Amino acid sequence: MVSEEKLVESLGMNEGLVILTHEHNTERLQQLFGAQRIVLGIREAKGLEFPDVAVVDFFSSMTREDQLRWREMMAMDEDELQESGQRRGVDLRYKFPELETQLKLLYTAITRSERSLYLIETKRSVAGAAFFAHVRDRGLAQVQELLSSDAVLLTHDEWVSRGLDFAMAAKETAHIEDELTWLRRAIQCFDCADNAEMRRRARAHWASALLRKKLLESASKDQALEADAEADVEAEFTVELEMEAMRVIRGCITSSMLREAVEVCQVVLPLLTPRSQQLLTEVLKPLLALIEGLCNSIAGTSAVTKLQ
Repeated sequence: MVSEEKLVESLGMNEGLVILTHEHNTERLQQLFGAQRIVLGIREAKGLEFPDVAVVDFFSSMTREDQLRWREMMAMDEDELQESGQRRGVDLRYKFPELETQLKLLYTAITRSERSLYLIETKRSVAGAAFFAHVRDRGLAQVQELLSSDAVLLTHDEWVSRGLDFAMAAKETAHIEDELTWLRRAIQCFDCADNAEMRRRARAHWASALLRKKLLESASKDQALEADAEADVEAEFTVELEMEAMRVIRGCITSSMLREAVEVCQVVLPLLTPRSQQLLTEVLKPLLALIEGLCNSIAGTSAVTKLQ
């Protein structure tokens, strides 16, 4: 176990180390380590891999009841474990059903590492003590008081590669909030790489996602105003929306984020005033047709849905 102060000090020079923890603990650790450190929830890190990973406070974040069950499971001797694993393969699942999800989370966490894996606890816990004693007694891990304080710096290309991984995760998620979170992390990596072009593109994508989020939130609000008052509010909102949408579309196009520009156009077009719809159609539709042709020639399939 190490204190939070010593943990921050020992990890401070290792830029490449990615910290994984339970989702409910990410905000606290991000504040503790600062904006330059990548802190991910274990679930959201699924599918990603990093050279060096530190799993922080996996056990101390558990409830007291779960910690006691972990200690009971870790106390099983080798014969019991082998019998459960070989003769009755699902026996542990029935004996400790409440731990199945946590075991899967632990598996996900430790398999994110390509080179070095650290399991670190900043607080004493029954489960942590039992687990570390189990792996130490079987020679599965080495115990050390602190990580090396030697500087481990990422190169420009390594920061960019990590940022691109996060940007790809943003494109693959189906949830706007997750998309914004991954894009913020991508921007963070491009900032560390001091890559202005990639940072500009990631910010344009982030602005597009933020606009789509605002539209979804607006659509879900109940309208409790009178008809005349509601009309005034909607008109005012439409003007504001148009201005923001045009800024986002222009930013996407100038940043070569053409797919995002198309997505914004398709979402915003039905909400604009007739005059703005006409302008957007006349000015951008030829450009979008050109984009579609380029996408077809490169990918062989249409990547853009035409504006109706």
